[in-house]
Amino acid sequence: IGMNAFYECKSIEEIIVPKNVTHISDSAFNGCINLETLSLVEGLEIIDSNAFSNCKKLKEIVIPNSVTRIGYGAFSECVGLEKIIIPFASSKESEYGVISFNSIFSRTANVKEIIINGGSEIDDNAFMYISQTSEVSGIGFTKER
Repeated sequence: IGMNAFYECKSIEEIIVPKNVTHISDSAFNGCINLETLSLVEGLEIIDSNAFSNCKKLKEIVIPNSVTRIGYGAFSECVGLEKIIIPFASSKESEYGVISFNSIFSRTANVKEIIINGGSEIDDNAFMYISQTSEVSGIGFTKER
């Protein structure tokens, strides 16, 4: 899905990304302020910078295991987000690929639950300004910054 493809399309309420899509480019859905439901399926590999930023009504994100890269600020300022499920956390090359957590979920203040199913490192500002989180599970924090 190309850069700015649906930028600020305010009428979009639901997105189901088809299995044949492997790459969502920069700001593809940025500013889709009425987007409530997002279905990302296995086969998706890359979510570029700001791809879904400012999707203010989006409540939950489940990142498929096939994703190997998430760009800077991909889900930033999604103020309606309450739950984030991520297959792994790592900013280093691994068997899963690379996910740079730098600011990908920043300014999503209402997140109550974050589930990370593996990995070992969270980058700078990954969850900056998330103040409501009551549960973070699935990862052992062993590295201090």
